[in-house]
Amino acid sequence: MKVGGFRTPAAAVGLVICLAVALSIFVPGCRRPEPAPPVAGTEPPPAQPSPDGTGIPVPPGAAWRITERLNPDAPGLALGDGVIPFLVADPRPAARERQDILLGYWDLRAGTVTFDPVPVCTVEGDTLRLVWDGGARLGLMVEPQAPGDPSPLLTFDLLRAVGDGIVSCPSGETGIYLLTTWFLDALSGTEGDPVNRRYPMASCGRAVILTAGAGRVEALLVATVGEPNSSAGVGIVRYVLEEGVLRGETSSPPLHIVEAGGHLSQWTRVGDRIYTTGSHPTGSTSLLRYWDVATGEVGDGPALEPRLRAYETDCALEMVYPVPPSLFGYLDLLIVEYRPAAVESRYDAGGNLVARDPIQTAHFMVLRGGEVLGEATLHKGKLTVRKDGQVTQETDLGPEYSRFWWFPGMQTPP
Repeated sequence: MKVGGFRTPAAAVGLVICLAVALSIFVPGCRRPEPAPPVAGTEPPPAQPSPDGTGIPVPPGAAWRITERLNPDAPGLALGDGVIPFLVADPRPAARERQDILLGYWDLRAGTVTFDPVPVCTVEGDTLRLVWDGGARLGLMVEPQAPGDPSPLLTFDLLRAVGDGIVSCPSGETGIYLLTTWFLDALSGTEGDPVNRRYPMASCGRAVILTAGAGRVEALLVATVGEPNSSAGVGIVRYVLEEGVLRGETSSPPLHIVEAGGHLSQWTRVGDRIYTTGSHPTGSTSLLRYWDVATGEVGDGPALEPRLRAYETDCALEMVYPVPPSLFGYLDLLIVEYRPAAVESRYDAGGNLVARDPIQTAHFMVLRGGEVLGEATLHKGKLTVRKDGQVTQETDLGPEYSRFWWFPGMQTPP
């Protein structure tokens, strides 16, 4: 019996926050004392530079820190065309568990997945968080110890976290950026010589996307709009930081979708398109929706359900609750990861249910535009890769390769 699935309606997020510059409704107490903002999608939000245009110093003790930088001149990975790199690690290790972080390669042209036998590094700690755009620089948060045997191919920035937020550690730069509800922080220098600036934003909302590179930073916040029915949706507001000045850009029209849990992994950016996944407000359909920041267009993304239903039939007949797909953007590719809360029921000799055991299963898709370039299924340690609908690789993976696959752009595992 199918207990749950990707297409099961997801409960709407209960917390309604305001997006004072992007939306036409406001929640008292959430808005800064600013002039009345425009209706969503009609005018850009107000810019919020500091008087001198360089931001304000981050209060002591409130900033994230780069505590140490290893291999500052690392060359990065030598990747062929159509190859997606990813890291393999356990984001929630057992207390003081030592583990190797491994590097994998998905070759879309060949339809194969391979792994480097030499670890990227070895870590030991109670928590692990990686910030990586797929380039030469890897942000690493691990407590309480620094990594061992770091690969000479990558620069390692060891970060100390102060509170929550979305982090960007762009390759080709030396600073880091942090996006929270009210602020965008630009942090540079190591712990002994920090240069940290804070840029307040006029709106409040939930931070979902932060992209940085080539001296330009873009931050996106979202908030729920409308009632939990056919008019419900989310609105997006976009800020850009360039040359020390934070300015407001265009706000989106409402995207008529209900987020299933509000995870960061339900949002990503590929080129000019902002993608999100969830359920239709009526609960009738699961959707991949997008907003094009260049044209203002709002529309449906490629239909994912038929492929995900086929995967469920083969690998996830029983699920304890619905889980939406996760989305990641890498170059011009949209990576979709689906990890259902799948279980297998065990019965005794009399046919009585004894337990429902979790099983390790995941399905991955890579799309460019509306075209699926490749699929991979990792089920109970067996890897099956497909290209153009045909199986191109089948292999059994050891437990070290069956851990969490950490794609570029991922903030935290769902």
